[in-house]
Amino acid sequence: MSQKLVNSAELRSQKEFFSEKEFYAACCVCCSVLRSYNGLELHAQVALRVSGATTIQPAAELVAESFARSYSGSADVQGGGSGAGIRLVRNGTADIDMVSRALTTEELSDLEAVTYGFDALVFIVNRANPLEELRLSDVRQIYSGAATNWGSLSGWDNDIVVINKEIGRATLDLFEGYSGVSHRDRAASAETLGNGNYPILRELNLVVREETELSRSFTDLFFEPEVRSYIEASGVVPADL
Repeated sequence: MSQKLVNSAELRSQKEFFSEKEFYAACCVCCSVLRSYNGLELHAQVALRVSGATTIQPAAELVAESFARSYSGSADVQGGGSGAGIRLVRNGTADIDMVSRALTTEELSDLEAVTYGFDALVFIVNRANPLEELRLSDVRQIYSGAATNWGSLSGWDNDIVVINKEIGRATLDLFEGYSGVSHRDRAASAETLGNGNYPILRELNLVVREETELSRSFTDLFFEPEVRSYIEASGVVPADL
């Protein structure tokens, strides 16, 4: 009987011992879960919100992938247009604005810009149109509605269908503000964009209210070889060419 009592006591002791171990293991799991949860909170706090020009958006999405791999953070990239992006950066809704034009003097008073490249505004027509060039006066006639048929410009008897960008887009701002059209020997190219000879070019900027270590980590990636190759392939001339 005493042996059985001893064994029972030992058994109770073992059960209590295992129960304590199981409780300790459960506590460790809970702590691990809490640490993971806290990690997710921290991750959300350091995420970058990027918005603005759809021209820059594809490159920014590529950068966001590299950013996530390199810095264990995330960057949410959205379009909406340069003007909308500037408003979002100014009111704190976005951290970085993608702006496909040069900033105005007023904008530079409270914003900082990193220029990573240049692209150009060019006019395109249907390949069946025999038109070989457009003069500034022709462009004005077309977009003012004075010319509605290609017959007067190229002898091609077809209605002119004008395509443009909506208000708030940097492409429209550049179009409305340009003052000349290039000569045939000054067509848009990497060389003429790089040396400034092509008159209708625009900066591609990444804009912040105040640069931080995190935003700098993101914008620096635009100058990395992988991203540089991508933007060159898309027709953009790197700013550091």
